[in-house]
Amino acid sequence: MSTEQTLIKQLEKSNAFQAFKKQHPSAYLAHLFFVEGTGEQSPEAGYYLPEEDKIAIFSTYPFRLKEPPQSVFKKEGTVKPLDLRHVAVSLSSAKKTLKQLLADKHPALTATKTILILQHLDEPIWNATLVTTSLQFLNVKISAKSGRVISDDIHNIMSLGTRK
Repeated sequence: MSTEQTLIKQLEKSNAFQAFKKQHPSAYLAHLFFVEGTGEQSPEAGYYLPEEDKIAIFSTYPFRLKEPPQSVFKKEGTVKPLDLRHVAVSLSSAKKTLKQLLADKHPALTATKTILILQHLDEPIWNATLVTTSLQFLNVKISAKSGRVISDDIHNIMSLGTRK
C-alpha cells in the first residue's frame, strides 16, 4: 500500500472524517496536497461534495476538518474523483522526477518550496509548483499513471498580476 493510500485509510477511519461522511455521504476524494520547504505543513486531503459543488479540506496529523466546505476553484463541470488504485507514481517518485527535471532542464534554478497536488484531470496527475530563489516558479504536470512529464512551464512571479 502506498503512502498516499495509507494516509487516506487513516484519515477515513478518524472520528472527524466519520462525522463528516455521515453529513455528506456522497463526498469523494478529489485531491491530496503536499508542501515541502519553507513553512512546511501536514498533508491535506480534499473531498468534493457534488450536491453542493464545494470542497472540504482535511488536515492530517491531527486529522480534522480545516474549515467549512468552500467553493471549488475549477473549470466548468464537476470535479473528478481521485481513485488511488489508479495511481502508480508515488509522492517520492514524483519528487525524484522533479529533481531530475530541474537538473536536466533548469540547472540554474533552486527550489525553496515545492507544492504537489495529486488530482484527476484527464488522468491522475501530480500537479507540482516549485517556487525558486530567483522569483520564478516552475509548474510541472506528471502523469500519476506512467511518471511521464506532461508539461513544464516556467513563470516569473512578478508577472502573475499582468495580462498579455
